[in-house]
Amino acid sequence: MNGGDPTSLPAADSTQAQNSLSRINPTNGHYYDLVRGDATWDEARVLAAQGGVGGAQGHLATIANATENSFVRTLEGNFDKWIGLTDSDQTSTIDGATMPGTEGTFVWLTGEPVSYLNWGGGEPNNSGGEDAAHIRGDGMWNDHRAGSTLGQTDLGLSFVVEYDSGLRWDLGTFAFRVVTNGTFFAAANDVEAFLDANPGGDM
Repeated sequence: MNGGDPTSLPAADSTQAQNSLSRINPTNGHYYDLVRGDATWDEARVLAAQGGVGGAQGHLATIANATENSFVRTLEGNFDKWIGLTDSDQTSTIDGATMPGTEGTFVWLTGEPVSYLNWGGGEPNNSGGEDAAHIRGDGMWNDHRAGSTLGQTDLGLSFVVEYDSGLRWDLGTFAFRVVTNGTFFAAANDVEAFLDANPGGDM
């Protein structure tokens, strides 16, 4: 869709920017950012890694158990969202990264163990070439096309970014925007600036 230039990733429209919200999962203390929009899986992967909260780099969400699956499924509504699971071994033309998967064996982008799977009936089926996973509105998973930058056709979805942060402050609703150069910036507050100004963590 956007070739190999990471600076030409899709800009968020005003609705996407306004509806990109972070939440804290109380079971693991991680932050999750739902980005509404129309990104391919590979575009979402690159965009997710450009965000950061409390020193933790973002990545497409990984799901370790049924409780986390329910949290991600219901984050800002029950609809299809990309997660960080792939069986692609292709090299992205966006950033030159080689995907960690093997055809038929899905792995998390982060390299963490695949200890939980929640595929829908008959999935994954690789129908027409599908190397990327998304969580459906019913909480089940489906494999779908990863995008032309990974040698497949394009499919745009919203996506969930996870930050493996050990922060214990409840920052509440925290809005991000995705700008045209493909980076995240804080729309209202800047967590990093807050941390620099408040090393003790008092809110």
